[in-house]
Amino acid sequence: MELFIKQDSTDLVSLALELFTIYVRASQRNIVALNSMSTSALNSIKLSNVPLLIKTTTDIVDGKEVPVQSQTGSPYTIMQEIASACYLEDVIFGKKDSI
Repeated sequence: MELFIKQDSTDLVSLALELFTIYVRASQRNIVALNSMSTSALNSIKLSNVPLLIKTTTDIVDGKEVPVQSQTGSPYTIMQEIASACYLEDVIFGKKDSI
């Protein structure tokens, strides 16, 4: 997974996602590649909807594995995806009666 965030310290959503990624150690365990980019760099690669999480999975089509990319920009969904990849979704986002 790759997470693109703004390098600007005034963007609180990007800052929160960066801290969450570090807190669950997703970047240290190479689960998420954290890409903190300046506004000019984001404009040059034409990424306007930031934060953005790009996840690549494989799907089987006609008996062959095919890479499939999905994107999400919702901060809550990004946190859920990262927590799920770290096997912490039940701990962080679990219900009151979850184990």
